[in-house]
Amino acid sequence: MTYNKRIVRRPMLVLLLASIALATAAQDRKQSWNFDKEKADTIATGFTNEVGDWKIVADGSGPSKPNVLAQLAKNERPIFNVALASESSFTNVDITVKFKAIAGVIDQGGGVVWRARDSKNYYIARYNPLENNYRVYKVEAG
Repeated sequence: MTYNKRIVRRPMLVLLLASIALATAAQDRKQSWNFDKEKADTIATGFTNEVGDWKIVADGSGPSKPNVLAQLAKNERPIFNVALASESSFTNVDITVKFKAIAGVIDQGGGVVWRARDSKNYYIARYNPLENNYRVYKVEAG
């Protein structure tokens, strides 16, 4: 994993993912995910739980009601919690992700993963509201 030494010492992300919208320029079609009809305490349909413990939870403050996809586990290791949309392959995309950080004293953050081969090889763009920064990482071999 390519990282800044200052970042690696921090407990990892605790975030609440509200919705994901993806517009593909080449195919001129839109793919969006919300979790309104999903069953609570399960991973969202069409997603895989790669790192962390992702579950559907009720949250009336999300952009659509009543559910969101949440990652609530606290990690002491320097990792990114990752849920992947299975069976998705897009080119030339515009991506919008909404998230709400709900916990974390040292680090909070969320964002989007792309070009994921598996849970140990991907790119991630994340925003950390505690540090008010936006970073892009390339994760290789975990």
